[in-house]
Formats: sequence, C-alpha cells, structure tokens
Amino acid sequence: MRHWFKEYAGEQQLLLAVPFRDDVWRDQAKPARQALSNLRDNLSAVIDVCCLTPETVAYDDIWLRDTLPLWFIDDTRDDWRGLLPQFDGWGGVQSHIEQDARLSKQLFGEVVTGTDWTGEGGMFSHNGEWLLVGFTSLCKRNPGYPAAQLKQRIAEDFAPLRPVFIETCLSADETFGHIDNLALFINDTTLIYSATDDPEHPDYPACRLVQQQLALLPDHIRQIALPLPYPQWPTSPERSGLKSAAGVMKRDTSVALLCSYVNVIVVGHHLVLPQYGLAEDDIALSILKSALPDYRIMTVNAREFVLGGGGLHCISHSLPRPLAQSLTVVDHAP
Repeated sequence: MRHWFKEYAGEQQLLLAVPFRDDVWRDQAKPARQALSNLRDNLSAVIDVCCLTPETVAYDDIWLRDTLPLWFIDDTRDDWRGLLPQFDGWGGVQSHIEQDARLSKQLFGEVVTGTDWTGEGGMFSHNGEWLLVGFTSLCKRNPGYPAAQLKQRIAEDFAPLRPVFIETCLSADETFGHIDNLALFINDTTLIYSATDDPEHPDYPACRLVQQQLALLPDHIRQIALPLPYPQWPTSPERSGLKSAAGVMKRDTSVALLCSYVNVIVVGHHLVLPQYGLAEDDIALSILKSALPDYRIMTVNAREFVLGGGGLHCISHSLPRPLAQSLTVVDHAP
C-alpha cells in the first residue's frame, strides 16, 4: 500500500527556484528575485530551504509545485518514489517547457514514474486519507479522457487516498481550477478554502460550489473559510518592459490577478500567508491567528508572484527529508 507524503510535514526540505524569464517577470525579474529573497529569508529562520538557480540546474520557470512529483512510499520498499503527471505547460499558457519536463530526472533520477494523464501538482492536496482534486483543471488538460474514466484513473493512481473532486474554477485562475487556490489541507484535520458572501462577486457561484463539494468530507475535518478578494488588475508599470515571445501567454494589464489566501506554504506548525496590499490581508491573518493559535504565522508580500501567474504554494515544492539528503544541487541564495 502506498503512503503519500504530506506536504505540510515538519520533516522536509522546501525547494524554491529563482525567477529569470523576461517574458514573464518584469524588469529582468529583479522585483521577482527580491520577492523570492524576502520569502527565503523568512522561511530560512524556521525551515530548511534549498534554492535552485538557472546556473545550477536547467528549468523554464519557477512553478516547482507543478513540475516536480508527488511523493509516496509503499510497504514493499523503504525508499521514496515520485508520481509525475505529464506536463503540457498548463494547457498552453507556456509552450517552452522542455527543461521543466526534464527537471525531475535532473534532480531525482529514476525514482520518478510518469502517468498516462496530464496534470500538475497544484491540482492536488491531501491529508494522507482524503485527496482534493481540482477536477475542472484536470479535465481541461485531458480533453480526450471521459470524465468518469479520468476519475477512476485518479482514484487508482492515488490509492488508497479517497478523492473529492472539486468541479469549478475561479475567474482569474489561468490554470483553470488548481486546488491550491480553492482549498488546501494544512494538517491532518484542517483545511482552508476560498469563500465570499458577496453575491456580486464574480466567483460567488464557484465558492458556493466549493463549499458544497467539501461537505463530502467527514465532520472531524475542520474547514476554515478565508476571504476571496475580487480579481485584481496589474498597473502599467507592473507590465512595462516585458518581452513578448511566441508560445507564451502575453502578460499585459488585461490579464486579471488571482489573489487567493489559500495559496500558502505550511511546514509543521509554520504557515506563510500571502499579502497583496488589500483590505482582506488583515482579515485573512486575523482568521488564521484565531483558528490556529499554536501556529507561527508569517506574512509575505506575494503580489510579484501573482503577476507571474501563481502564488506561494505554486512556487514551492515539499521534499521528503531522505530525498533532500541525496539532492546534489548546490543551494544558492537569490
């Protein structure tokens, strides 16, 4: 039987990667590099962090949650193995993916196995028993897979986890429904999810549906609602100087920004909460401090990351400690 690694486990190493693309990150990625440096400084005080750079290992962009495996160990052997979905650049958002597609093998060699379906790690969150699946996003990546058959394949590949399929997406989510913007386990008996009580909010129907589908979980799993801001918009200076490239989504002021407080990093009893310069920042922080009094909650400005299309959870990858000890990549601060 497989035992799946819990990404919030205290015994792990967290991987980050330095941004560099000038068609995704403005000003030669200098603001994004500074944001990553700030995040790393906060994390390094309490968490083991390894930072990849394009000088030490080849990759296309920094979304390690999506391009590295989900880890498991089974009863027949004592080493960690990785399950890595096929990767298509988020359904065409990015076509330059050759390095990302090879990254797992560069880092971990032959311990990673593939799947016959396409997806990304940001589609999944589990607590060792239940698996939340961003099914709208998964279907988008696998148009030739009948939905019932795709659900069966996920149930088989992630056994013995019991899947709950979340069949919606947020309006500003360019991944079309990654679970780490909708709902995320932060420990064995607690999850956080995006919510709004505003009927005029463009994502009000989606948030209602998320609540309905999360009701399939047992009552002992506590569900903490966090406010979902309205989609935000980049300013002209935030989009100035970006180069255009074939096969890459053009990031201009018409591309809405998704600011989800579910997109967090959790390691043990340390939680890193994104901040966006919005009124909801303080509300989300207050809710989590009240609900999780035994957690150390740190805040990090994440606007620079959402300008590139993702959040704190998206840019990080949780690595089981034994695998971290065999990782040969040299850590470099951004």
